[in-house]
Order: sequence, then structure tokens, then C-alpha cells
Amino acid sequence: NSDINNIDLNKRFDVIISMFSVINYQTTNETLSEFCRVVKKHLKEDGIFMFDAWYGPAVLSQKPKECIREVRVDNSKTIVRFTEPGIDLLNHTIEVSFKVWYLDKDKLVKKTNESHTMRFLFPQEIKYFLEVAGFKEIKFFPFLKSKGQLTERDWNMFVTAK
Repeated sequence: NSDINNIDLNKRFDVIISMFSVINYQTTNETLSEFCRVVKKHLKEDGIFMFDAWYGPAVLSQKPKECIREVRVDNSKTIVRFTEPGIDLLNHTIEVSFKVWYLDKDKLVKKTNESHTMRFLFPQEIKYFLEVAGFKEIKFFPFLKSKGQLTERDWNMFVTAK
């Protein structure tokens, strides 16, 4: 088991890209602050940090929803995933619980459960943590776009920092 905030590669990079909501797993101010510091430590002088994050205004506007997703693997096998989110407004977190059923010819052969607690973030708090870590040029965009304004429809935001 490793912790991203304990990484020390003894190397600096031109660009660090952190995708798939890695930053959202930093659910406390302490872990978020350390995450930004570790990234900055691994960047060259003019290095760029790029990442995606859950955009708080969209999360609050759209609200996480329960859903069921079914994937047919072949003629007899199916995987069904049940998603149940729970929101904690005080801590800006969502606990996402998954139940996964593996079916063979409509017979349940295996069940798994897992849960992820993730923090939704707001631009001003991200800017604060990045600035404290030494970043200067911080920009926010709709996910995977290099221009445009974030809206309440943009659940994911894309952030760049130098």
C-alpha cells in the first residue's frame, strides 16, 4: 500500500499530469496541501501541473445520483454495477458505494462491494493550496478544454498551474 503524498522520485519533470480525479481523493486540508507540495517539489522551475477535479458548484447543482449500469461481456456473462452516493456538505465529500454483481446466464456467481470517499473542490480553495505550495499561474477550464468558462454543468474541471 502506498500513499501518493509520500512519493519522492529524486527527479524533476517538465510536466506532471494527474488524471482520473486523483486530487479528489485528498479529502482533508492536510492531505490536499501535502499533495500540492509534493507535485511542486517534482516540477522543474517552469514546470506545468495539469489535473482534473470535481467542480464543487456543479456537484451541488446536479447532485450525485444513484444509478445502475449493466455491461454484457458475452452471450452469457453480464456485469451489473449499482452506484449509491452519499454527500457530506460540511466536509465537501461524497462517499460513493459500489455493488458489483457478476452474472452468468442470469445466475449470480460473485458479488463485490467497495466505497470511495472523494472531495469536491472549488476554484478558490484549489488556488489557495496551489499558491501556498509555490504555484503562480493557475487557470481553470471545463474538462479537457484550454478555454471557456466553467458552468454548473461541468462536473469535472481542468486545472493548469505553473
